[in-house]
Amino acid sequence: MTYTKYMKLNTRSIPLAALLLCLTAAFAQGDGQCIEVKNGYFWDPLTTNYWVPHGFAYQTINSAVGASQTRAQLDYDLLEMKKIHADSLRVDFTWGEIETADDVYDWTMTDYIVAQAEKHGFRIFPLIGYQYPPGWFSSSWKAIDASNRTASLLNYEHPSARATYTDFIARVTGRYKDSKAIAGWVLGNEYAYFDLWDYSADPHLFVGFDAGYSLVSFRNYLTNFYAGSIASLNSNWQTNYASFNDVVMPRFYPTNRYYPAYHDLIQWRKKSVGDFIALGSVAAQTADTNHLVCYSMVGGIYNGFDANNTCEDNRAIVERCVAAGAPLDFWAINNYAWSSEGSELRSASFGIVRHRDQSGLPVLVTETGHSSSDTLFTEEPYRYDEALPGQLWEALMAGAIGVHIFTWNDRAHANLSVREQGFGIVQTNRILKGSVYRNIQETFRRMEQVKVHNLFGASASLPASIQFLWSSDSDLVWPRANQENCFFWGGVKRLGYEPRFIDELQFDAGQWSNAPALALSRCYQMAPSRLDALVSNVIPAGVHVYANADIPGRFNAYHQSNAAWAARMNTLFGLNVTNAYPGWDGGAYPAVWWSDYLQYVTFTPGTALGPISNTFARHWMTWKVWN
Repeated sequence: MTYTKYMKLNTRSIPLAALLLCLTAAFAQGDGQCIEVKNGYFWDPLTTNYWVPHGFAYQTINSAVGASQTRAQLDYDLLEMKKIHADSLRVDFTWGEIETADDVYDWTMTDYIVAQAEKHGFRIFPLIGYQYPPGWFSSSWKAIDASNRTASLLNYEHPSARATYTDFIARVTGRYKDSKAIAGWVLGNEYAYFDLWDYSADPHLFVGFDAGYSLVSFRNYLTNFYAGSIASLNSNWQTNYASFNDVVMPRFYPTNRYYPAYHDLIQWRKKSVGDFIALGSVAAQTADTNHLVCYSMVGGIYNGFDANNTCEDNRAIVERCVAAGAPLDFWAINNYAWSSEGSELRSASFGIVRHRDQSGLPVLVTETGHSSSDTLFTEEPYRYDEALPGQLWEALMAGAIGVHIFTWNDRAHANLSVREQGFGIVQTNRILKGSVYRNIQETFRRMEQVKVHNLFGASASLPASIQFLWSSDSDLVWPRANQENCFFWGGVKRLGYEPRFIDELQFDAGQWSNAPALALSRCYQMAPSRLDALVSNVIPAGVHVYANADIPGRFNAYHQSNAAWAARMNTLFGLNVTNAYPGWDGGAYPAVWWSDYLQYVTFTPGTALGPISNTFARHWMTWKVWN
């Protein structure tokens, strides 16, 4: 086994085989003792039973957020977490804290964390993949944003950035490959094609505008996608490029949503993130054949503004890892629900079921929580103590294979907003915090008392009663559709229905027949063949079709009119849309949080409509008005 394929291009020269021979024997505890996945849940070969992890996303060595725990603090925290019946931790093995200079490693704290986890009987999920590189990272390996600035993110397409990332993952996984304390490796967390924490522009400034690697990759992607036919690209984009080498990468989200090239740009970005993670998966599984691997992303929504599509796509990531020969073993999400008044119907099950259906993998909740110092949703602090335990149970009942509270302790740090500081169940000084500590202690105790691993292990979901079509045809508005689906989902769930997701490939395979109802959310862009299938296949089969927010199928993915649209709408919904056109539309770009989202519409029928008299009047909030 050599390390040539993953060796950093400019400095690394140590074969992986030689590196592994140098490992200490302190962690040589493999021999079939590592966690597995069996029947959709974790399986512990030591207990020969299922395992449902419940614990904390505990920040260990991450100075950027004020989490540089000393040994004494680690000892105290782990013992206290054990006392309240936690058995699992997601921990930070932060890149810059371990590789302190180029090819210089300090394993002091990670060795100690692994040893203490072993001592206390914790299984840990170390986060080892980072889009924010160490301070010593070459600026030439970082991404260029839409304003031609060097961003904080590494460049997903730069060969040196890729090699350095995979080298770090191989070093970490190789060092601890025999430790039974490791439950699984988290190969990345909330990647995006823009800096999630850079609020210097609204919407965020996308990256990937370097001519050396990203533009070349984008053009190569287009060449392959269009099978070398520039005429096909020009037909979709309504352009007249002479060759793929002339294609310009779109820089900004279109204010009027008309920019056919932007659809292909989103698909390339999805693939780029997926390929980057796949490299990490190959490196991890080459260095460590004992432990599971996963990737972690936002469970529900990142943002409801159309212009902020992160281009982090679970299906693309899973597919690229499979294509690289290093498939992921499970999926992980950071799943935060709201407990604010007016938002009770936003269910935590939305993110869990969405990612399980779309990734095809079991889903672990690596982060969930509420903030006692929340300033964004002002009622959160008053519901924090009671909402958090309920959310843990809801996650497990929704099919999560484990759950972690973010986080153990409050974090008073200058780099964190006031809202971010209050997610702990103990204060910064570890004094117990309100009643939430006792509530979580009782929740974890009851999980052990009822043997939660026997209760949920190998369980299966109920059959779907309504399916949401999640199609890449409408990627231009998926951030907003995602936002709407969160609310829509909770209402449907609480009415007793079992909502699920299908994508366009599953739709084409006829899986729309798996439920009696199909919801088209924000499907204003649909492939003509799928719009036709609604009329020719779905409705005749007795499946109910519901369109949410947009009259569906007006355009295809490239904003070209579907010729049969008017006839299809008449057949499907009895609507005469010959002269219909979309008018006011909120929450797109530019937008200020909430202020541009909603508009009141007054409904008054001109004549009596069945039980609705002509004196009926109601006011509704909406994000879309058709004229």
